Amino acid sequence: MLLFRIISISLWILVSGSISIGSDSEALMSCSKFHFEEKVLEKLIRLEHKMEINEEKLKKWEDAFSSKLDKMEEAIKRTEIFVETVRENQLQEQSRLNESFQEIVDHFNIQSKNVTEIHEKQMHIMLKSLSSKIEEFSVAEKKRENTLESMQNTLHQEQKRFNHSFDINVRQSMKQTDIVEKSMRDIQLQELSRLNNSYLEIVEHFNIQSKNVTEIHGKQMDIMLKSLSSKLEEFSEAEKTRKRNLESMQNTLHQDQQRFNQSFDLALQNIRLSTNRTVHKQIAQQKKDYEAIMEKRTIVAFSAYTQNKQTITRSTNIKFEKIWTNIGNSYNPSTGIFTAPRQGVYHITAVVMSVSGARLYLNLKRNNEYTAGSFVNGDGHKTGTFDVVLNLQKGDTISVGSRGSHTVFSDSDKYTTFSGHLIA
Repeated sequence: MLLFRIISISLWILVSGSISIGSDSEALMSCSKFHFEEKVLEKLIRLEHKMEINEEKLKKWEDAFSSKLDKMEEAIKRTEIFVETVRENQLQEQSRLNESFQEIVDHFNIQSKNVTEIHEKQMHIMLKSLSSKIEEFSVAEKKRENTLESMQNTLHQEQKRFNHSFDINVRQSMKQTDIVEKSMRDIQLQELSRLNNSYLEIVEHFNIQSKNVTEIHGKQMDIMLKSLSSKLEEFSEAEKTRKRNLESMQNTLHQDQQRFNQSFDLALQNIRLSTNRTVHKQIAQQKKDYEAIMEKRTIVAFSAYTQNKQTITRSTNIKFEKIWTNIGNSYNPSTGIFTAPRQGVYHITAVVMSVSGARLYLNLKRNNEYTAGSFVNGDGHKTGTFDVVLNLQKGDTISVGSRGSHTVFSDSDKYTTFSGHLIA
C-alpha cells in the first residue's frame, strides 16, 4: 500500500515536471499523461480499498483457522484422555482377573489341602487300626505259644508225677501177685494211651484253633490291605484329577486372558487408526484451507520500465529491463514477459511512446496471441496506452509486441512502462 502511494507521488511529481515543458506538443502530451495518471490514481485507490477488504477477509480466515486448530487440539486431547481411560480400564480388568485367578487357585489349594488332610487322617486311622490288629495278633500268638508251653510243662510234670507214683506203687506192689501186676500194667497202658490221646487231641485242637485264628487275622489283614490299597488308589486318582482340573482351569483362564488381551488390543488399534485417520483428515483439510488462504493472501504485482529506444519485430517483445515492483517474481525483465503464477483476475496496463514524427502500432499479447491494440501517428512524440482486465489461468503469459517492425522511444524520463497486479 505504501509502495503504491510512493508510485502515485512519483507520478504526480512526474506530471508536475512535465507541465513545465513549453512546447505545444509537450503540453498535449502532459495533458494526456495527467489524464492517465488520474486513472492510475483512481485505480490505486480502488486497489487500496480492495486490499483493505482482503485484509479483513484474511483476518477472518486466520481467526477461523485458529479456532479450527483449537478444536483439533481439543479433539486430540480428548482422544488422549480416552486412550488413557481405556488403558486404566485394561489395567483394572487385568488386575481383577489376576485377583480372581489367585482366589480360585487359593480356594482350590485349600480344598486340595483339606482333602489331603482328610485322606491323611483316614490313612493314619487305618494304619493305627492295622498296627493295633497286628499287636493283638502278636499278643494272641504269644499267648498261644505260652499256653502250649505251659501245657507241655504240665503234661511233663504230670508224667513225672505219674512215673514217680508208679515207681512207688511198683515198689510197694512188687510183692503182689502177677495178676495184680498185670492188671496194673494194663491200667498203666490204658492210662498212658488215654493221656497220649488227650494230649494229641489238645495239641490238635490248639493247632486247629491257632490255624483258624491265623486265617482270620490273615483275612482281616488282607481285607485291610486291600482297603488301604483301594484308598491309596482313590487318593492317587483324586490327586491326578485335582492336577488335571487345576491345569484345565489355568489353561482356560490363560486362554480367556489371551482372548481378552487380543480383543482389547484390536479395539485399541481400531480406535487409534480411526483417531489417526480423523486427525490426519482434519490436518489435511486445515492444510488445504491454510494453503488456499495463503494463496489468496499472496500479492502479485509488477511494474517495469525501459530507458532505451527499442526496435521490435513480429517475433520480439518490448523488454522493460528496469523494475520498480516485482512482487511474486512473475515478471522476467530479460524477456519482457509476465507469467501468471496462479489463476485469477489481473489488471494490466502499459504506456508506450513513439519516435518523434513516426507512427507506432503495438499490441498486448496473451500467450503470443494479439488482444488489445494501440496506434499513434503524427508530429512529435505520441503516447499510446493499454488498460485491460483479464481472467488469466496459471502459466498464461502477457507481453507487449507488434505485428510488424516499429521503434519505441524512451530515455531517462521513463516514458515507456509496463505494469500489472492481481485483483482477485
